[in-house]
Amino acid sequence: MKVGGPVRESEVSEYRLGLTCPFMETLQLTAPRFGTPRSDRPTRGDTVEAASLLIGRTRFLPWQRHVSDVANEIDPETGLLHYETVVIVVPRQQGKTTLLEPTLVAAALRRPDVDVVYTAQDRQMSKRRLIDELADKRLARRSELSGTFKVRRSNGSESIRWENGSQITTVANTDEAGHGLTLDLACLDEAFSHDDLTVVTALEPTTITRPDPQVWIVSTVGDGSDGLLQHYQELGESSLSDPRSKIAYFEWSATDDDDRDDPATWARVMPSLGLTIDPERIRGRRATLTPEVFDRAYLCRRPSFELSAKLPSGAWERCASPCQLDLGPSQLVIALDVAADRVSTSVAVAGLSTSTGQLAVLTHSIPSVSAAAVDEIRTLIGRLGPSRVLADRRAGAGALIDALALAGIPISEVSASQLVSHCGAMFDAIVANELHHDSQPALDAAARAALSRPLGDSWAWDRRRSPVELSPLLAATHAVGAHRAMFGVSTGLGIY
Repeated sequence: MKVGGPVRESEVSEYRLGLTCPFMETLQLTAPRFGTPRSDRPTRGDTVEAASLLIGRTRFLPWQRHVSDVANEIDPETGLLHYETVVIVVPRQQGKTTLLEPTLVAAALRRPDVDVVYTAQDRQMSKRRLIDELADKRLARRSELSGTFKVRRSNGSESIRWENGSQITTVANTDEAGHGLTLDLACLDEAFSHDDLTVVTALEPTTITRPDPQVWIVSTVGDGSDGLLQHYQELGESSLSDPRSKIAYFEWSATDDDDRDDPATWARVMPSLGLTIDPERIRGRRATLTPEVFDRAYLCRRPSFELSAKLPSGAWERCASPCQLDLGPSQLVIALDVAADRVSTSVAVAGLSTSTGQLAVLTHSIPSVSAAAVDEIRTLIGRLGPSRVLADRRAGAGALIDALALAGIPISEVSASQLVSHCGAMFDAIVANELHHDSQPALDAAARAALSRPLGDSWAWDRRRSPVELSPLLAATHAVGAHRAMFGVSTGLGIY
């Protein structure tokens, strides 16, 4: 095979000889749940499989060949690639790496002076995949490629540079990714690790002047915070009903109703099952992994709120009970929290219940984070005379804290250790059914769907990953936690 030149079917056949088993020719494609069909347009898919044979002596599995054939379809009128964006959503360990590696190499060798970028979830993993695995374990071991490429290992500029002037480079996952480059192919692997479109927004403009560029988005699903991948899944599903779409979309995944314990589900969702993956291994993983981890890794299904939420199922509902806050002379604590989108401020007041004399907390939302919020909070504080007012600067309340300080209202700032302590106190009281709340919609939604994140040796509510706004819950958590720390724990604790 001539490196850097066009690849003929006869040359592909040369690499097939002696390298495959006869049964490979009769393997059936496991159809994707959603998938762009193969058209009658010609394709460069065979050149990508030829690159796979060249670098690893490996034939494509049926799903890999299908994706490669469709993604590399050529417009017969222009001779250029038909699809501009390729999106692949597939469970773990199905062979996406052995599809991506030859895709990168084939693009670099297709013609001179091609620029290809590969990026994974972080720069270290990008370097490992491109340099340690592709360059050192695959390319460097092929005698046919000796002298045709050089590897640059300088930190921050790792690349594989070919004798035809093409290069495959890694970039950081930032809003400056790819700046200064003009790209023919940008491949974003492990897309689940991105909660927004920052890296794609940086990479896509770099392809605009090339004759037939492509952007590949490849991943298994995330935990619900994978905003970038969800965006492309929506685009991909819509593209299937649009014959003019320039998106090639492929998704192997389970439905919400599929039984995770049914081998028939595994067979529909894992296109490499029985080929490179032993079903018994999957059975073993199912026995040892939690449902949410198994769903995401092997069924390409995001965990449901019921599986991933921090609070045990039903714990919050069992605490529902009407309660009123004693606004007379009592021990009151006020906590403030600013919503992630900065359009509202949650206020929680913790004090004693008029009916039981136990702790209760009232939450209120102010549709402002600026002057109007400051005025309303000042009025509330003046009326209630709390023992303490607190907020977390690190959680976005810094401007509010400073504005209140200028207005003569000192705010106690929540430390990391206090955040952990408050979250633990809130959790313990809910699980022990010591709290009572009045089913306020915003607080209910936050409590039911809130996820957690590690913090030191403990945990805290995770605002970024949780699927709903946590501001009411965070304010209530700080009010309850601080009150219990200041005045002690009383039985029959209630939340309103």
